[in-house]
Amino acid sequence: MDQAEQPKFCAILFAVASSCRMELSDIQVELYWEALSSVTMADFRRAMTSFLGARFFPSIQEIRRKAGADADPEHRSILAWEQVVSAISAYGYSNSVDFQDRAINATIRSMGGWEQLCVSDADWLQKFGAAQFKKIYACLLAQGFPEDLGRALDGHRWDVPSPPKLVAAPSLVARALPPPASLQLPAPEPDRRMSREVAREAFARLADKAEGKAAEFLRSMAGRAAGGGKP
Repeated sequence: MDQAEQPKFCAILFAVASSCRMELSDIQVELYWEALSSVTMADFRRAMTSFLGARFFPSIQEIRRKAGADADPEHRSILAWEQVVSAISAYGYSNSVDFQDRAINATIRSMGGWEQLCVSDADWLQKFGAAQFKKIYACLLAQGFPEDLGRALDGHRWDVPSPPKLVAAPSLVARALPPPASLQLPAPEPDRRMSREVAREAFARLADKAEGKAAEFLRSMAGRAAGGGKP
């Protein structure tokens, strides 16, 4: 959920609390929002509906479990890759994107960035890119990552001020997974693609401003861009 959905989140929270004859303080509402904002609105509403009229108001852990937020990493990584494939087809490398699931942003950035992922060969993405993404994504979920790595991803026109395309987090409620999505890449625009040298300089500039693990990742990206290799 994003900030625009916070009023609806609060309305649902108070409605269920009222049905459970529970009064929530402002601090409690704030804590519930911080702990549950990573859940999609659809999953949150579905979970809260099941608690209407319950004897006790549900804990954060109970809501997360009911909403599927604690799904196993393998299941989550499959759903996350589906989101990436859809976003590549919908927006391409020219647009900046911002996945509501920050772990997706962090994973793509560690693989070389949004543009590099979008212009990678479709066969490579399906055979190797998907497996690499899922492995890194599951690792980041388990170990955590610097907040800077989870920020919005720049597209080709990173120097043009425009809001990134927001990609909603996938529903995490357990469901039968569909066959792997086929990747349909947008037509390439070679005349507008960043050169390796420009990409290297861009990553190097970002690395100078970052710290810790974020800086290490960005420096490795600069080296990768200079060499033209895949992540």
